[in-house]
Amino acid sequence: FSVKNYVVRSLSPQEEKRLMEVLSLPQYAYLKGIVIVALNTALRRQNILDLTWEQIDLEGRVIEITENKSNKHILKPINDTLYDYFTATPPEKRRGYVFINYYTGKKCKEIKRAWRTVKEKAGIKNFRFHDLKHTVGTRLALNNVPISVIKEVLDHSDVSTTMRYVHTADEQILSAMNVL
Repeated sequence: FSVKNYVVRSLSPQEEKRLMEVLSLPQYAYLKGIVIVALNTALRRQNILDLTWEQIDLEGRVIEITENKSNKHILKPINDTLYDYFTATPPEKRRGYVFINYYTGKKCKEIKRAWRTVKEKAGIKNFRFHDLKHTVGTRLALNNVPISVIKEVLDHSDVSTTMRYVHTADEQILSAMNVL
């Protein structure tokens, strides 16, 4: 028998609140933006770090990703939260990479150390950046979005992959069992 070692983890609303409080500190402003994009697009960390203003069409409200892990052409709709985040940047600063390293003024290449620090300050354990993608899938499922739509949002080729990302909340399981 082969053992499937899947990490099942999504961010609770309480954890997100604590995380956003820490990310609101000035030194983590760039990281807060990265997390906002992750929670509103389900994009992978590298796609977010590589994001340029040229890929963002605010008028058409879409992000276009052409280079990614699966070599797929991805179009991500920009929801209201993301639109507000992007339009908060003055038009004259909307060029080059979206996320710039605060200290070097160049493209933000890595966030691992800052991510670890922010999680520690927020009291969040056993949570990877990639788990933000799990969080998106879980929240969509909790709001009764069909699995086929969640599959597209998460950019999966196969629905069985999507199922690993969608974690049912304990309340939903209890509610389902109470139907019996």
